[in-house]
Amino acid sequence: MSKSTAKIGLLTVAILCSLLRCHVVNAQRVDYDIDLDALSKSVDQLNQKLERLRGAVDQTRLDPEKWLDALEYDADKILTAVTEQITFQPYAGVLRGVAGTLRSRAGNSCDQSLLLAYLLKSAGYDARIAKGTLQESDINRLLGAIGSGRSAESLDYMLPVIKREFGSDAIQAQRNFNWADSKLARRAESAASFLLQTLAEAGIEMKPHDITAMLKSDTREYFWVQHRDGPADPWLDAHPAFGKSSPPTSIPAEEYFADSIPEKYQHRLTLTAQLDQRFGNKTQTHSLMEPYSRPVANLDGVAITYRNHPSGLTTATTNDMSQAISDTVVLIPTLNNAMAPGAMAFDHKGRVVDPIVLSSGATALFATLADRMEQATATVDDPDDPQDIVVLESMWLEFQFNSPNETETRVRRYILPPRDSPQLTKEELHWKLITEHTYVVNSGNHPIEYLADRYLVTGIASGAWYTALAHKFTRPHAATPLPTTIVPQDFAPLSVYRFM
Repeated sequence: MSKSTAKIGLLTVAILCSLLRCHVVNAQRVDYDIDLDALSKSVDQLNQKLERLRGAVDQTRLDPEKWLDALEYDADKILTAVTEQITFQPYAGVLRGVAGTLRSRAGNSCDQSLLLAYLLKSAGYDARIAKGTLQESDINRLLGAIGSGRSAESLDYMLPVIKREFGSDAIQAQRNFNWADSKLARRAESAASFLLQTLAEAGIEMKPHDITAMLKSDTREYFWVQHRDGPADPWLDAHPAFGKSSPPTSIPAEEYFADSIPEKYQHRLTLTAQLDQRFGNKTQTHSLMEPYSRPVANLDGVAITYRNHPSGLTTATTNDMSQAISDTVVLIPTLNNAMAPGAMAFDHKGRVVDPIVLSSGATALFATLADRMEQATATVDDPDDPQDIVVLESMWLEFQFNSPNETETRVRRYILPPRDSPQLTKEELHWKLITEHTYVVNSGNHPIEYLADRYLVTGIASGAWYTALAHKFTRPHAATPLPTTIVPQDFAPLSVYRFM
């Protein structure tokens, strides 16, 4: 993370803390360290300053439409910009899409062609994507031009705006951050050592792997753009993957794509939520939602949020989470702040039920019947053993990544890790299960402007809540409504990714 980003972050946090500092003396009386009217005005002014600061971020690195404006909708400028500024990187199919390729400043021939075709069509030209097969000599030439796509980055061009809005102190250099001395670096090193030791104990030896054949296979399937001014004009070939070097001499088109890339060429992510329920000595896995499947290119930089909503959380218990947890009978999976597709409710013992059935007011009946059935089963199996025979053993989210070259990767993230002992009360278990988990799919690099923009968006959205709260104390008759927008949650995962 650059000094400029750190300055923006520290500056925002410091101002918010100073604005909202107050303390409670007793239940009837509140003393504030600052004048309430000044608080309200300061919060309003801070929001305006953050909006102006965000306006200084170079959006041409983030937004294809802004880049198109800068290129003046000119075909030659568009062709030159994509050819010279978007570096070739080898992988199969479409992974990053238009926005992700622009932000990464790199992509394979398919993603480069998607970006170029989008810009040309948005500028009013005809464009389509052609697909063919490269010869061995062209494959070797293309692989020899692989680049990182990341150029020298700095937000120093924003310093005059920061100085104008927040004063000279805001642009003073912060101390340099030493990644090697950070807690995160030490944890990463420890985790890597543990993994290598575990593999060694299992007799698995880590060996260098030659990926040349895989890279050649991924590059052999080649995409480029054909464009023209209008229907009466001939199609012209553009090969952004080859940059300034000469394009393939002859490559016949096998397929054409006008509007979208077929699914067989897409990288896809599928998300599911599951739990293991132990019944005596047997374990059964239950699915808690229908698979959530999307092209990875459509999810680049998008936050995916999962949590289990407790049935005890109602308007009456909103301000008393302990009571809400105590009243909870079942939990309902939610994805991106809505009920997960095909969600199945479950209780603290892993018993699953359709929430549509519970909507008729049968929640208490479900719990009673399930408990009586379990008691009857326990009596038949071993009437002298009082131990619960039904246990929610674990719960997890599973991310499945499928690539066009038929590679499949599965990643499991536990919400409730496997338990050796069920010695948790129902309330303790529910507290673990209602934790919100946020994930971000990242298919490439993110420029420093993207992190700065997302940070400021998060600050501005938070500021709207501070404004409403400040007005609640200072202008109660104005009845400023609480914002309906949710504070973005993608900044933290993205910044950690870039950090590493």
